Amino acid sequence: MSDRQEYASISVDEGRLDAMLQAEQSHWYAGHQECRRLHDRAKKTQLHGTPTYRVNHFPSAVPIFITEANGARLTDVDGHSYADFSLSGSAALFGHRHPKAVAAMREQLDRALMSDWPTEDHVQVTELMQQKFGLPIWQFSLSAADANRFALRFARIATGRQKILVFNNTYHGSLDETHAVLDGGQVVAPDGVSRNGFDVSSTTVVAEFNDIEATERLLRSREVAAVIVEPAITTRRSIVMPSPDFHRRLREITRATNTLLIVDETQTIVAGPGGFTQEFGLEPDILTMGKWAAGGLPIGMYGMTDAVAQAVAGYDGRVMGSTLAGGALSTHVMKTALSEIITEDSYALMTSAASRYADGVQAVISRLDLPWHVARLGARVAFWFDPAPPASGTISVSDAQAEARAKVHEAFWFFLANRGVLMSGWDCTSLFCPLLEEADVTAHLTLVEQAIEAVVAQ
Repeated sequence: MSDRQEYASISVDEGRLDAMLQAEQSHWYAGHQECRRLHDRAKKTQLHGTPTYRVNHFPSAVPIFITEANGARLTDVDGHSYADFSLSGSAALFGHRHPKAVAAMREQLDRALMSDWPTEDHVQVTELMQQKFGLPIWQFSLSAADANRFALRFARIATGRQKILVFNNTYHGSLDETHAVLDGGQVVAPDGVSRNGFDVSSTTVVAEFNDIEATERLLRSREVAAVIVEPAITTRRSIVMPSPDFHRRLREITRATNTLLIVDETQTIVAGPGGFTQEFGLEPDILTMGKWAAGGLPIGMYGMTDAVAQAVAGYDGRVMGSTLAGGALSTHVMKTALSEIITEDSYALMTSAASRYADGVQAVISRLDLPWHVARLGARVAFWFDPAPPASGTISVSDAQAEARAKVHEAFWFFLANRGVLMSGWDCTSLFCPLLEEADVTAHLTLVEQAIEAVVAQ
């Protein structure tokens, strides 16, 4: 299939797309001189000129240097204002500088920031976590990746087994053993990911999401300590939902083989105040999460059943340390977030806006008869350039087709950003926070419609 056919297969005119991308990129870089100056300066002291590695992979070769993040809006050093539908990959899912979170921060600043010793807030937070997510025993970490790291360690201690099972092309943070994919039936590190001194096939087995038969075959050996699963995959361009029976069967099989089940709620918290776990009645042995729980301050949490807690109770915890985890400041803000921000009322606003946006994008796709789809999970909406959402983490298109789709996303990203709307830098995903203005949702939908009409084949 030629390049032109790759675009025609998704009803996009390649010439119109190229013209849009070139014009939008030129406009972007011309209008961000201060960002460019700071980026050039940063290259002298930062890898790629960005403070974290992930920022280097966003569509713009020059990152946005912000001066303010407030509510659902960002302002950059060049004076541009943006409605933020990226929300720091869900770290700001409930808004930047939520007034209640800021008030909690100011209140705690006069008391304590950090100590080896707990506060009453720690007790209240774990009580709230128990109520909200169902598991009885909780521990603090510094991030979601840390929570997953500690959860896998606890699973190995509790079971006496070493291997873990992950689902193909999923993401659980910066853990070497979870960066494993299937390639011709073999377990390998993904393209572009270093093996970091060990062979992932010795630590990890991999199944396709929604393939319960393959998962059962891999667990029959009883060598796997834990299955770690994102209950709906959010990192494969769209939203990969579980088949109706998948989680029930996964729970049955893990129990039958004495394998622990770890549910990673870091992104699927968009489903509701108790995450996907409570919305869909999951029964994990360990639950992990992070990013969004403390109003923008670094924090992670992992909860466990009484059985897991008892199994690891005698473990020497010196290698579980995370000195800054559960600091007094972040914990106090988290208490406020759990009780006053992450609420049914907030989700009613978030899901209402997300639903309106999803319906609007679907209406455009239907009107233009495009072979695209829209997927929504609570406050998360994605559209992509295939007729239906994927059933697993495996990309079923050729490299050339994937490149064509990525180019459409890039053009759309610049088109929206130039007009004051930011969606995800990785795909056409938008997150909806409770502090959004209705006008921003309307503007986002209008711009998506204009971008689509500008590139579709006529």
